[in-house]
Parts: sequence; structure tokens; C-alpha cells
Amino acid sequence: MIAVCESLTGGLVCDTLISRAGASAYVYEGVTAYSNQAKNRRLFVKEETLESFGAVSAETAIEMARGLFKSGAVGLTVSTTGIAGPDGGSADKPVGLTYIGVCDGLQAHAYRYVFDGGRNDIRNQAALETLKRLKEGLSAII
Repeated sequence: MIAVCESLTGGLVCDTLISRAGASAYVYEGVTAYSNQAKNRRLFVKEETLESFGAVSAETAIEMARGLFKSGAVGLTVSTTGIAGPDGGSADKPVGLTYIGVCDGLQAHAYRYVFDGGRNDIRNQAALETLKRLKEGLSAII
């Protein structure tokens, strides 16, 4: 079973997964945690992490994936966080910056990307890359 927690992609990853018949055999849950409060309360992202590194960071992506892993009998979780734009970017964190977290219960990793395009282009690219990371993660534990 897999679980997905999304901020940047807002449910696109889970929507893609459950669009296939039989998805209930492998999708445990999908959570959209857009606010910092939801990341903290639902996914157990530490307030210190959000304050020190921000919602868009490798640390937050990892804590999101680890927090969701605790929610049920899953073998793998993925998370997304980033800046879709058109506003909100900075020199350190530009629009398009995306972190994808992957957790198998023993290890958790974050992957950094900077995608181009408009808001929906960035979200779609992030969702596709998350699905690739999900596939890789599943291959590693099967």
C-alpha cells in the first residue's frame, strides 16, 4: 500500500493514481496539507522545521513523508511541497522550486527540482516527477 501527501500538487498525484480501476488495492490514502498548520497537525512536521527551513524545503518534504507513514499500514509514502507561483518566489527559493519526499519507513529522502512554466505547468511537472519517484521507490522495496 502507498500513501501520498501533497501541498504543491494539491491532489494531482493521488488523482492520477486513483484514476485507474483497482486503485483501492494499492492506494491507502491521499492527504492535501496546504497550510503550515495542516503540515504540523496532520503530518507531524515540526514547527521548528517550518520556522527554520520553511514549508518549501527538503526537511519539510521528508517530515511530511515520514509523518504520513505513521498513519497506517503502508510500505511507501511520497510528499510534495514547492512554489507554484506566479508569486511567492525569492532568490533563494524561486518559483518552480519543488521538493519531493519519499519514505519507506526505514529511510526518507528528498529530491530537489526547479520546474519552469506557469502555475499549472509547475504543478503538473511536479506530479509527474512524483509518480516517477513513487515507481522507483516501489521498485526498491519489492
